[in-house]
Amino acid sequence: LSVLLHPLVVINVSDHYTRARVASGQDARVYGALFGTRQGRAVEVHTSFELVAAENAGVPVIDMEYLNQKAEKYTEVFKDYEVLGWYSTGSNIQPVDENIHKQLLSVNENAIYVVVNPARLASSDRTPPIRVFESSMSADSGAVKFSEISFKLEVVESERIALDHVTRFAKTGNDSSTTSVLPHLSSLHNAIDLLRSRLQVIAKFLQDVRDGKLVPTHRIMRRLASIWSRLPRTLQPLVA
Repeated sequence: LSVLLHPLVVINVSDHYTRARVASGQDARVYGALFGTRQGRAVEVHTSFELVAAENAGVPVIDMEYLNQKAEKYTEVFKDYEVLGWYSTGSNIQPVDENIHKQLLSVNENAIYVVVNPARLASSDRTPPIRVFESSMSADSGAVKFSEISFKLEVVESERIALDHVTRFAKTGNDSSTTSVLPHLSSLHNAIDLLRSRLQVIAKFLQDVRDGKLVPTHRIMRRLASIWSRLPRTLQPLVA
């Protein structure tokens, strides 16, 4: 099984755990659903959302109605997404996890399980505080067996920019710090502004020629034709 995990999932889990710990005043275990795409044996977890669970004889019981309603709302926007499994916080698999996993199997019979260790999130250890498991069920006893599998963190450009801002904000405690992306965006913005102002001069010149206010020379028209030929063909209809 090939698993790609996007950083938004880790951010969501960290936020979920932090809010639960602050609300309860103590270490709290949280649960959530994993949402993304599956193509054969390739799984890509794009995002996650929190699950509602109630204790019954010490075993968390997932509110399946809430899960299904939440999943339906997500699929209205992300047509190809589905519930891929679930997550919890902790250092390892807990005895109650088998029961929770069986509940999720009713939504996805190939559900995966992601365990995020909050204690490792704040440590200087650079290894991911994440463990991913797939499951198999015994035909005789019906017991669930978890097998740890490898995964890769998948970061797209938009996520990289967001993570860059988040990490620098977390280090400085304010939003005044610059990031490695901002200088590039600033220079790009200045270049576009300069291009726009020069195109406005050309447009004004051509308009004056059309109105008979100016008489063009062959040299100027050849230069304009050369500039025109350099424009991407997809943009030429917009400029014409």
